[in-house]
Amino acid sequence: MIGVVLFDNHDDLLYVYGDREFKNRIHCVSNTLDMCAVPGEIAMDDDIRSRRDAESMILMQIFSPLLTSYRIMNQEFQNSYDCIACEDGSTVAFYEQMGFLLITVARSSVNAVHLARVSFSLMQHVCGPSLSVYTRQSY
Repeated sequence: MIGVVLFDNHDDLLYVYGDREFKNRIHCVSNTLDMCAVPGEIAMDDDIRSRRDAESMILMQIFSPLLTSYRIMNQEFQNSYDCIACEDGSTVAFYEQMGFLLITVARSSVNAVHLARVSFSLMQHVCGPSLSVYTRQSY
């Protein structure tokens, strides 16, 4: 499982990449938390936009506690953490630079901390110092 989620300094979701396992996990978590259901496969442009908006809102609700906790630990206590090991064997890693926070989720077969740093570096090489060009890409 691999998931990459990028937030800006205002905690807005900018970019999401996830493999099929990550998407299924997010869907299971959203069902468990009784979040709004995302419509099925749709061909209409307006419906696709509304589906992407719904997916973005669900991701923001799921990652909001982690994001808030990381920001408070970093800003108030200058004691942020790099990663969190989960009970299911996955790891959640954090990497912050220039106000952008990248959160990666990976199974034990992938080093999530290394994935976060490499992903952030790759994003910087692609679009330069302004990562805000990523605006809620489809996941």
